Formats: sequence, structure tokens, C-alpha cells
Amino acid sequence: MVSNCISLGHHLHPHPHKHNHHSLSSLRFHTKAKTHHHVSYTAPSDAHHRSLKHSGWRDHNLSSSRSVNNFGLSRSGVIRPRLSAMTGSEVGDSGYDESQFDPTLTNDDLKPTKPSQRTFSWLDMSSLWIGLVVGVPTYYLAGSLVDLGMAWWQGIATVVAANLILLVPLVLTAQPGTMYGISFPVLARSSFGIRGAHIPTLLRALVGCGWYGIETWIGGEAIFLLLPAHIKNSALSHTLPWLGTSPLEFSCFIVFWLAQLCIVWRGMDGIRKLEKYAAPVLITLTSCLLVWSYVKAGGFGHMLSLSSKLTSAQFWTLFFPSLTANISFWATLALNIPDFSRFAKSQTDQIIGQVGLPVFMGLFTFVGLAVTSSTSIIFGRVISNPIQLLGQIGGLATTLLAILGISLATITTNIAANVVAPANALVNLNPKVFTFGRGALLTAVLGIVCQPWRLLKSSESFVYTWLIGYSALLGPIGGIVLADYYLIKKMKLNIGDLYSSSASGEYYYSKGYNAAAVVALVAGIVPVVPGFLHKVGGLSKISNGFVVVYDNALFFSFIIAGFVYWMLMSRLRTKQSSSSQPLLKNFCKLTAWGAYQFKERSLEEASSSTVMMKHLHRHEKEVINGFILDPSQTTIAKWIFTHYPETAVHVQSQDLALRTKDMNVLLDIFETLSYKKSCDISEAQLRHVSDNLSYLKRAGFKVEWLRAKFDDVSLNACEARIVKLKEEVKKQEQMVSYLKDMLKYEEAKLKKL
Repeated sequence: MVSNCISLGHHLHPHPHKHNHHSLSSLRFHTKAKTHHHVSYTAPSDAHHRSLKHSGWRDHNLSSSRSVNNFGLSRSGVIRPRLSAMTGSEVGDSGYDESQFDPTLTNDDLKPTKPSQRTFSWLDMSSLWIGLVVGVPTYYLAGSLVDLGMAWWQGIATVVAANLILLVPLVLTAQPGTMYGISFPVLARSSFGIRGAHIPTLLRALVGCGWYGIETWIGGEAIFLLLPAHIKNSALSHTLPWLGTSPLEFSCFIVFWLAQLCIVWRGMDGIRKLEKYAAPVLITLTSCLLVWSYVKAGGFGHMLSLSSKLTSAQFWTLFFPSLTANISFWATLALNIPDFSRFAKSQTDQIIGQVGLPVFMGLFTFVGLAVTSSTSIIFGRVISNPIQLLGQIGGLATTLLAILGISLATITTNIAANVVAPANALVNLNPKVFTFGRGALLTAVLGIVCQPWRLLKSSESFVYTWLIGYSALLGPIGGIVLADYYLIKKMKLNIGDLYSSSASGEYYYSKGYNAAAVVALVAGIVPVVPGFLHKVGGLSKISNGFVVVYDNALFFSFIIAGFVYWMLMSRLRTKQSSSSQPLLKNFCKLTAWGAYQFKERSLEEASSSTVMMKHLHRHEKEVINGFILDPSQTTIAKWIFTHYPETAVHVQSQDLALRTKDMNVLLDIFETLSYKKSCDISEAQLRHVSDNLSYLKRAGFKVEWLRAKFDDVSLNACEARIVKLKEEVKKQEQMVSYLKDMLKYEEAKLKKL
């Protein structure tokens, strides 16, 4: 067993006067595997344990090679004399050093989620989708396919195919939310820049506000159904030309609008609870509607007897725009799903929960198509609007039950799908002014400004103008975000820099904006504009090519924007990488602490004499085995390379700056494990060290010897905590014994009275 405090010699220690250490040659680490040393370092709570245990959280907590704040490193990549950032008191419950976050870029709603906040199980995620799917717009979308001429089976096939396609970007976008605990506005900073992230989040928020207004209007229509006939026929029901609707309908809209705010104000936990308890109610009510149509139509044979009105050529002409519209239907959620997946307990929970989308969409679409088809038999005409259908059914009990169903369906869909993203976007825009509640309130107000009663003119305008139209805005954003995270960043994010407005930050780009993302966004939108203008009447005639592009707007904009972004960023990174090597050679012997920033894009800036003089330092840099090191690090590094020569032989990166940062991580771990007593190392520090070791292993470092040391220190720390707990238990037992004696004394005293 290695002693609790192993040192490197007083001549190497940052504070030699505080310790009497053995010589460097006496230092050895145990390298034998000790399986019993693998103990848990998680907090006692089960939620914390699960959040660290599952893939995508523990091993990637500090996965970025440039997460310098989490390693206690300076911006220049050099180890500070003492690593204050590693102390347990300064590391937040989320696992990141939140004290380093720029207050202008964060608040409680934007910070990475803490383990205690990760409460969404796969059942909660599935319930979320049930609440989202079971709604009037989904029913209306399914019914519109029948209204446009499709047979019921063609409609189901179209919907299921669309949602299976959507499931891919949905899961891919949700992954960073669960891995890093960040919301979509924060994730967008990686690709668009710290300031540029406002562009995609506000575009997404604009669409969300429109949807919020539409859903709220539907809920208001349900309340309108409940009113007595004499009120519906009064003067209040007459349409005002300047308003576009009647005062009575507008009042019902406002009542429903206010009811939703009560739930929104409770935040994410209120939304989760509502979704969980509303899901079984919605399923029951939907089943009742299906049973009613089954009885009235005379069985499924009659219900589904409505055949397709389309020829083969006509069907395929309708299929692709309908496929695009169905994908666009949930394109908003495909973007901001990290807002929900950040609360998932694990990647497994979020993935299993996401699979519920195509399943529930297929089932609810069947109900919508079957009931809509049955209306042609029951009423002699197709009724695709469920509210109009409920008005035809009649009966007070039926109406009340229907109002309950529509209200629950609308509220659960509207809050989860259309409030969370716009609210988070506004919080991201100005964290000091907006909280989630304030952002949600402004979203609700903008939902009124959008005048949803004007958006719901017909099923054709709903599908072709609204759904396909806004897909041209969201498609490019999705392509850029996914291309950045998976192709450019390789799933490695620097959480510290996502919350940093420093010009040397990784995501600062040019004044906080990434020009490549903006260019790619425009490139994805422009080809769709002629088709959109043609649909709304702005252009009378366009070529068939633009019509095809618009009918498949989501696909074209997604692919074009993603490809353009990948090309621009790849060329930029290649150019910067090639220009960095000669600069590094010139800077290696300069007396500069931070004359060259360990960011590829910053090397050219660092060549200016102003920057070099600003960061001038009295010590010279040295290059050892391809790593740039401070003189205070060289002795330790040479010792490591001498005793463990395989440590850095297989490092994957050939970039000198990146290699040096990785070495700083290694030296940081070495210092933490060697200069401190095991009993003085907190659980938070042990988790950080474990995360860093996992990262180094993935980067190609051979750190088995350091892992063995970590196991020894961890075991000693665990044993020390056990001793302390036993002492505390003993004290508490003595206190309990004393209290029992006092209780007996008081009881005896009471009997004498």
C-alpha cells in the first residue's frame, strides 16, 4: 500500500518549505491490478450515482481536450502552482467549475444540470412524447392526409416513415444534452459562436411562438364549444374586421392562455409531472373516441373502407411534400430536444424514451385516420377537425369529456413543445434579465401577437405554407449543429468556453460570431425562398426545380447547410493547423507565458508584438518529446518519460498545442495524486481525476500506472471517510444514549407529579 502522501522531493514541490519529502528516486507507484480498489466515488444519492454511472456523463464530464477551467489550468495551458480550481468547494454540483462561467452568459436555467436535477427516466421521456403526440394538431395533420386524398394505410405509412427518419436527428441532437447537461441555446454556441447562437435560438423561438399561439387558439375553441347556444349566437360572436375574429372567441382564447401560464410558471418539474399524469388520461379519451366511431360506423371494415382518391403518380406527387410536412411537424423538437434530454438520467433513458415518437405517432395517426375516415360514413362528409367533430356529436357529458381531453392534449403539447425552447432562447439572449418564467411569459405574449386565427385558414395552408415554410429555417440549423458536434468537434465540447466571453475562448470565433455558420445558414435558406414566395403569392411563376426544392425544403436545407458548414470549417481548421507549426517553432524559445494561445485559430493573433509583450514571462519554454512545457514541469515530465516511456508514444493527436494541453492534464493528475494526503482529497477531486484519466486513455496515453496510483489513493480516501463516519456514528450513538437517559428521567419525573 502506498502511503497517504507521496512526494517528489522538496526541490520540485511548489511549496518546499511545507513538506519534508523523499528524493525523486525513491518515488514508485504500485502497478499491480487491484480489483478491490475500484470503489464508487459518487454521492450517496441514487440520482447522482446513476447520472455518473451511465455512459455519456461520467466519462465525458471533462472530455474536451481544451476544458482548461475544469483542470485548473491557465488559458495558456500551463499548470498553475496550486490547483485551486480542483477544490471541492469550487466545483459545482454539475461537475464543472461554475465559478469560471461568465455571468452574462449564464444563470440557473442555462447552467449544466446537476445530478439531482437528472430525474427524467425512460418512462418520463416516453410520457413526454405521449403528451406531445396526443393533440389536436397531430389529429388534424393525420386527418388532412385523408382530406387530401390518401387512403388510411397510405397516411399511416407516410407518418411512420417520416417519424422514423426524424428519430435519427432527434437522438443525435439529444445526445449532447444528456452528455453535458446543456440546453440547445448553449449547444448552439459551439457552432454559431457565443453571440451568434442567438440567431438559431431566436429563429427557433419565433416558430415556437407561432405554434404556441396555434395550440392556444385550439384550446380556446374547445372552451367556445362549451358555451350555451344563446351566447354563441349573440353579438359578441360577430367577427371584427380589424381583429380577424370575434370578441367571444378571442376571450375564450385568452382564458385558455391564462390557464397555461399557471403550469408554465412552475418550471420544468411542473411540466414533467403534468406529462406523466396526463398521458394515461389522454390515451383513455382517445380510445373512447375510437370506440365511438367503431360503433357508429359499424366496425373497422366500414371505418377503413374509404379508398385512395389518387392515382399512383398523384400519390407520389403528394407523398414527398407530406413526408416533409410530417418531419417538419416535429422539427422544432428535433432542435431543442437537449432542453429535455439534459434532465435524463442516462443516454439509455433518453434513447429508449425517444423511440416512443414513431410508435405513438403511428398509433395516434391510426386513430385520427380511422375516425376521420368513419365520418364520411356517419355524417356523409369528411371531418378532419376534431373540434368540429365533437360539435357534431353533441351531448353535455360528451362535450365536457371532450373539453377535458382537448385541454389536456393542448396544454401538454403546447408547454413542452412550444414554451421551453423560446423561453430558453430568451434566457440565452440576456440571462441577467430573463429567467425561464419570464421567457415563457414573453413567449405567451408573442403567441398572441402572431394572431394564430389568421394562420389556421385551411388544411392546405397549414401543411404547405406553415409546416413546410418554417422547415426552411429549422433544417439548416439542424444540419449545422449536427455537423459541428459530430464531424468537427467529434463530440468533445469545452464546457468552460461555452460560458466564456473571452476573446481567447474556443467558441468566441470573430467577435462572438462564427462566419462559417452564418454563411451555411444562408446557403441552406436561399434555395427555398422562391418556392415559398410562390406558395404565398409573391411570385406568380417559378421553375419546377424550385417547386421540388420547396416541397422537400427540410431535406435540401438540412443537407446543403450541413455540407457547406463542414467544408468551410474543415478548410479553416486545415489552414490554421498548417500555419500553426512554424509559429510554434518560433515561439517555443520565447520568454512568454501566454504569447501563443493553445487554440489553433489564435496563433496568428499571438504573433503580434503587442500580445507577446503583454504575456511576457521570465521563464523560457522547453519542448520535450513534442510537448511544450514550463521549466517547473520539465523535471517531472522527464521522470515520467524515463520510468514510463510508453506513456505518450501512442498519442493520437499530432498537433503540438493539443498534445501540450493533454500533457498538462497528465501533470495535473500527477500533482493531485502525489502532493496531497489521500484524506485531504475530496470526492469531487477524485471524480475529476477519474474523468481526466478516461479522457487521456481515449487520447492515446498509456496511463495504467497512474490509474493504479489513483486506485490506491481512492482506497485510502475511502477508508479515511469510513473512519470519520464511524467516529461520527459513535458520537451520534452516545448522543442517542444520553437522550434516552434524559427521556427516562423526564418520564419518571412525570409519574411522580
